[in-house]
Amino acid sequence: IDSARLGNSFALTRLGKLCEDGALSKSCTSEVITLVRKMRPISPFDEGIGVNNPKDLHNEMDLKDLQTGVLAADLWFEGAMRGSPLAQVELANKCMEESVKMYSEDPVKCNDLRLMASVLFSLAAQQGNDGAKESLLRVLNIERTFIDVNGEDDIEAFASPIIHTVQAADIHFDN
Repeated sequence: IDSARLGNSFALTRLGKLCEDGALSKSCTSEVITLVRKMRPISPFDEGIGVNNPKDLHNEMDLKDLQTGVLAADLWFEGAMRGSPLAQVELANKCMEESVKMYSEDPVKCNDLRLMASVLFSLAAQQGNDGAKESLLRVLNIERTFIDVNGEDDIEAFASPIIHTVQAADIHFDN
């Protein structure tokens, strides 16, 4: 936690993974919440969970939901903004997971999350993360599926911001 407090991107990423795994105690979670809120008072990921104050944690289920949801994403976001390709991939995977969950509920937010994932995967791929390259192919395939399901033609498909983002990354795929 001390290293993360100093802005170490690896420590932020590791704390995010510990949160995702539900491995932090209630006191450590409270300390991490305070740390994250000092870095970024308003989380881009609060919607849906809405726990901003460590005193809001009333039971173990709240703690587990917070750790695996918004807190892990917040930590990866901080690590990603500091250039960690591991954090970029973790956060992009979380965005893709949430995108799939909410497709029928909120297609616009679903699209925004896929776009964010494509940006993050692109950044990580440009830094040499091979897993991010594979994930970009997966994002393109998912985007193509959404385009087909929506009955869009090739011209509309090429206008997709997600496809533009992957093209701008200038990643050369072996396939």
